[in-house]
Amino acid sequence: MNADEKIRLEVVGVTYNQISNGAYALVLQEAGSTRRLSIVIGLAEAHSIFVRLQDLTPPRPLTHDLMVSLMRSHGIKLKEVCIDRYVDGMFMSEVIVTAPDGKETRIDSRTSDAVALALRTDAPIYTTPQVMEATSRDVEALVAKALEGGTKKRVKLEERPLEELHALLERAVAQERYEQAAKIQKIIQQKTSQTSDDTHGNEE
Repeated sequence: MNADEKIRLEVVGVTYNQISNGAYALVLQEAGSTRRLSIVIGLAEAHSIFVRLQDLTPPRPLTHDLMVSLMRSHGIKLKEVCIDRYVDGMFMSEVIVTAPDGKETRIDSRTSDAVALALRTDAPIYTTPQVMEATSRDVEALVAKALEGGTKKRVKLEERPLEELHALLERAVAQERYEQAAKIQKIIQQKTSQTSDDTHGNEE
């Protein structure tokens, strides 16, 4: 992928996935934009990412800490991470590493593992325009649409689609309107409990 085709991503955080029990969502946002993508990940990977985001030090090294230590002991550097494909509802990623002699190697990786390593090595995280177009959502646009729809039609929160509710929830939390956020969260839980376990945006 050419440098001008890369889209830089920043880690927003990890949230509990209301649709898939026991799963978490890794939230990434395009640098300088309000477009976000969410990737369903497991508990262990979510914990590893959360620990690094909070700058916590576990009593014993986690798996990703061990991997970074092994890489450094052999002079291997993580150059970058690329979420380069989205196939059958799954995100596919690669880590690009450089050996002491400067040779680059691309290695297939689960997205959660790649991000956990990137956070520990300050390596950049990228994706492609194709992946972004297929999977991202513009949080600000969704909020604006939801608010506009509510003004024109006075649509109740209970009647809004989940995508708009999640956008409104993020806005309420960001503005510290926790009472409103709790109300929206309750509606989201009620809606998701009525749906099947059809999960989109898994990782590989």
